[in-house]
Amino acid sequence: MFGRLGVSIPIARVTDGTSNVIFVGEILSDCTDHTGDVWDYNQGGNAHASMSVPLNNMTTCPNSKKITNANCTNPCNWNYSWGFRSQHTGGAQFLFVDGSVKFLSENIDYNTYQRLGGRADGNTVGDF
Repeated sequence: MFGRLGVSIPIARVTDGTSNVIFVGEILSDCTDHTGDVWDYNQGGNAHASMSVPLNNMTTCPNSKKITNANCTNPCNWNYSWGFRSQHTGGAQFLFVDGSVKFLSENIDYNTYQRLGGRADGNTVGDF
């Protein structure tokens, strides 16, 4: 729903349903190459996080000791370092476009999880 350089997406363009599209979610600042003292330092906030990395997967966290993919330490490879992560056991909190807040399990079906990140892809989300 947020774009780079101040571009915003109107709700009318959320054709997959506002209750099926994530607006923002939790991130861990230690897992991004853009760190600072505020939640959105240098555009590294949760509005730009990616569904490319499974939820709460620390193997792509640049500051993790569990790195399994060398691409995740590349500071320009944001699809790895900007995954949604939390310190909650078992998942993370997300705000959906309709204003609801939901705790998503880190065991969520990966295809369903990715579909929650698309506002107009036309894919059926399924249960989550």
